[in-house]
Amino acid sequence: MTKISHFIVALGLALGAQNTLAAPTITTISPNVLTQSGRLTITGSGFGATRGHSVVKIAGVAASVSTWDDRSITAYVPDSAPVGSAAVQVVASAERSNTSLVTVATRTPRGDHVKWRFQADGLYFQGRAQVAADGTVYAADVNGHLYALTPSGGLKWIFSVAPGK
Repeated sequence: MTKISHFIVALGLALGAQNTLAAPTITTISPNVLTQSGRLTITGSGFGATRGHSVVKIAGVAASVSTWDDRSITAYVPDSAPVGSAAVQVVASAERSNTSLVTVATRTPRGDHVKWRFQADGLYFQGRAQVAADGTVYAADVNGHLYALTPSGGLKWIFSVAPGK
């Protein structure tokens, strides 16, 4: 075979491999009933080893994501997600997954001395949370995530220092 033939065969194999990529598939979501800013785990396949430009959409709204690998994603329900039944979908490498439904409830203030709770990925936060002049609460967990929370406990954003996540 000539060098050109080898190149054409290699190009054909590469293009064929690109065409056989499977769409991401959601197998389970846990929990399936949660509040706005609630944390959920999506399991399945074909999500991709790293997040890149991929997204999780809940009720059509992009969700904040804290961890991502090919078979598991941890995300948070956007505060703007409507209350009630909401479709969850993963969009990875421009391929859309099947949809799975969750039930979103309103985050309600607690009746005791604790105003609100937030579930982070890490086992604990490093140091004390800091409060900005506008009331935003900033806290860093041991897994390298910096969380920005609204004064009412809603998630504004997550920044991860973990590479590729």
